[in-house]
Order: sequence, then structure tokens, then C-alpha cells
Amino acid sequence: MKLFKLTLVMILSIAMLTGCGGGGSSNPVAPSYDQELKTDYPDVFNSYSTMQTALESNTTDIDSRIASFMSVIATPFYDANEASKRADLEAVTKSRLERYNVNTWSLLPFSHAKVDDNTVRVSTKMVLSVTLIPGKEGSGAGTYHFGDTSKGEPELVFTWVKEGDGKWRIKKGLPYRSDELF
Repeated sequence: MKLFKLTLVMILSIAMLTGCGGGGSSNPVAPSYDQELKTDYPDVFNSYSTMQTALESNTTDIDSRIASFMSVIATPFYDANEASKRADLEAVTKSRLERYNVNTWSLLPFSHAKVDDNTVRVSTKMVLSVTLIPGKEGSGAGTYHFGDTSKGEPELVFTWVKEGDGKWRIKKGLPYRSDELF
């Protein structure tokens, strides 16, 4: 009987260490997609793909990319200092798209907390990799990681609000200024 219990404990321990069972992802350290967000807030979940596609589509004209990206940004949008900066976010994003190719802008929503019926905070892992377009000037080329605090990355929490038209948009938490990214 003792051998049986010991065997069960060993199997459970191995399963948890390898990410099987225990309710975690297949990687016991890295964040995984928040499946409850996908179920509870499908529009928020799907907006992550909209943003990623908009910024990674280097062959699409910049105005179309900006329009798609900004369609998920609230009015007003607040920066890290709580200042209303929607127009600034749009201008800075456009300027960067004119100077850099976005190789990767990976967004992974891995947990969320409902604030009220019209507000949800979503912890997000983000990887941004950009290269300078030949002939353009800039010093921000590179790969940047956010959101996986287990790896020492800065915490990243998007605050999503349901606006008057019934659509969910990011109100704050999206880093865009150089001092937030580079």
C-alpha cells in the first residue's frame, strides 16, 4: 500500500513538473492563453489578433494599418502617466510604421480581472521585434519583451472598456512611448 501511494505521489509530481495536469499550461513557467477571457470576453480576445495583424502587415498601406489598430483604442486613451494621449498614440505609431518593419508583435492575454460590467483588466505578454527600414533613421530596432514577470519583464496590463457603441477598446496600459518601450 505504501509503495502504491509513493508511486501515485511520484506520478503526480512528474505530471505537475512537466505541465501536465495541475491546471497549468504545457510550460509550467511561461504564460498561456486565458481561455476564460476567450469565453467571457470574445471581442476583447479577438481584438488582440486585430492589433497584431494590423502592425505586422508590412505590405499593407500604413493608413489602413493605423485605422485597423486604432479601431481597438478607446477615446480617450490614457498613457502610463494618466494623460489623455489617443492622438499622440496614433501619431507615434504612424511615425514608427513609416520607419520600421514590424517583424513580430505577439500579444498573449494570459489572465484577466473583471472590474465592472464595462471594464476588464487583462494581463498580457507582448513581444515586439522591429527592424529599421533601409534609408530611414531611428534607434529603436530590436526585440522587446513585456508581461512575463517570472522572467523579470515589466508587467503589462491592458484596461479594456466597453464604449457607448458596445465595442471593447483599450483605455490604458498599452506602452507606446520610447521611454516605455526601448
